[in-house]
Amino acid sequence: MDKICLTTFVYGKKYQAYIPFLLYSCHKAYPNYDFIIFVYGTLDEDIARQINYLHISSKVIIKENAFADFQNMDPLISKTLRWLLWDDAFNDYDFLYTVDIDMLYIKEPISLLEQHKQHAAFLGLPFSNIKRTIKYSCLKPSIFATMVKRLGIKHAILNFAFNRSEERLSGLHFVNIKAYYALLTAEKRQKHLLDLKKGKYLKGVGYPNNEIYLYKLVESLGLDLTGLGSQSDPVTSLDPNYPNKKEFRPHHGIHLGIFRSADLVLSSGPILNSPIYNYYIDIYESEILQDPVFNELLKVSPEYIKSKFDLMHQYYKIERS
Repeated sequence: MDKICLTTFVYGKKYQAYIPFLLYSCHKAYPNYDFIIFVYGTLDEDIARQINYLHISSKVIIKENAFADFQNMDPLISKTLRWLLWDDAFNDYDFLYTVDIDMLYIKEPISLLEQHKQHAAFLGLPFSNIKRTIKYSCLKPSIFATMVKRLGIKHAILNFAFNRSEERLSGLHFVNIKAYYALLTAEKRQKHLLDLKKGKYLKGVGYPNNEIYLYKLVESLGLDLTGLGSQSDPVTSLDPNYPNKKEFRPHHGIHLGIFRSADLVLSSGPILNSPIYNYYIDIYESEILQDPVFNELLKVSPEYIKSKFDLMHQYYKIERS
């Protein structure tokens, strides 16, 4: 049986509060999946207690003080470092899935592992992901100011004039460990890490984005990306039942980040009203919300976590007993 490990890098105490929900929900959906979570600094004691409370039977490894030698750590670099994660324990698995920390995973008719195995095979690539295009047809002043800071006024103007778009991969990245890391070798990872430490990354790229970095990283491995699917709209790629098509990138559950604000919820209406999100909400309401373990997690979570669930409950008119 193929083995999969779920991983991510967590920067900041605030985001550690999502770890128990990630472990709880994914273990409930797929109890045979293991986890290696990298944490910048040490794990908060309250979060450690919540994880112990879950009594998860899967293997859970929390790697504290990850990337402690990065003196220039910031949110952009922390997100970018996800694509350079490595631990020798990865060799015990066949597949690795880099997850979003603010997801509540839901079991789907086809398992997460099987979906992405099929999609990678369909693409003929050692990974499963989707391409997105950032277009600069209308450049916001804040973005142009960032370009100027990174490139200088001359190159910023030339970049906008002649390079009106940039490619990126999504932040949910599934790889065949043996095939992918045969290309992204330890030597290459160390070079990329050194460039990140020195701030020498994404040079010549107009707008700094960790997903642009991932696209360029994968492109540098010599892979043919011409057959990679492009996202046409926010909903088409969400259906987990059709892995044998290019435009495929499910959330595999409820993206709690959507519920950061009422404005974001409003703009995400097509996603939230999609058939697959209605499926997720049905499972959430009938199974997760009835689970005393989940309710205890929610009870002791910080207010900024509770507020997201409150907004989700308001949107879907969910009444808690």
